[in-house]
Amino acid sequence: TPKNYKMALYWSWQAHLNGHETAINQVTIIFDTITEALRDSVANQIIEELLAAARAGDKNSTLKLGKTYTQLLVVPNYQLAYVWLSIAQAYGLESASDLLSQAADELTLEDTLIQQEKAATTFADINS
Repeated sequence: TPKNYKMALYWSWQAHLNGHETAINQVTIIFDTITEALRDSVANQIIEELLAAARAGDKNSTLKLGKTYTQLLVVPNYQLAYVWLSIAQAYGLESASDLLSQAADELTLEDTLIQQEKAATTFADINS
């Protein structure tokens, strides 16, 4: 089939999120090939899909959202990463803790408090 960098990034990132260790190498190669706009386009597509799954109660999607917000977007969104990683941690996903700490390091205390409230509200909405 013809090369398609958008689909290559999409599927490589999905593989990375699902624990395929070598997939991040492919993601890095694709990053060097594509534009930032294409990278953000793919990130936003994946975020939309993960948001739908997370809001429907898929616990693993919360961790995947945190990773995507911090590692796939050109400019990381630490605020939203903090929200979803907080929820992942509440679900008991152990690997969320280090990522949550990294996201918190990028936020002010005021920002952290705001995101904690959003996480609590979102968690309650999902689990009600």
